[in-house]
Amino acid sequence: MKVTMFSGRFSTLLGVTLWLLGLFVALMTGMLSGYLLASVVFVGSKAYGRMRALGEGREDGRITSD
Repeated sequence: MKVTMFSGRFSTLLGVTLWLLGLFVALMTGMLSGYLLASVVFVGSKAYGRMRALGEGREDGRITSD
């Protein structure tokens, strides 16, 4: 169970890190496209994590107590 919890947290952490990196690039270049791309990556990583959670028998991304 701890491995799946870690992978869920890792995917969220990765999404947040990529979002912040995209935001930094957008601020440095003055372009909105970097921010939009980072937002899409962040939302995609959240959706992917939720789909994996549902596929493993968890509901709403939460581990059910056994």
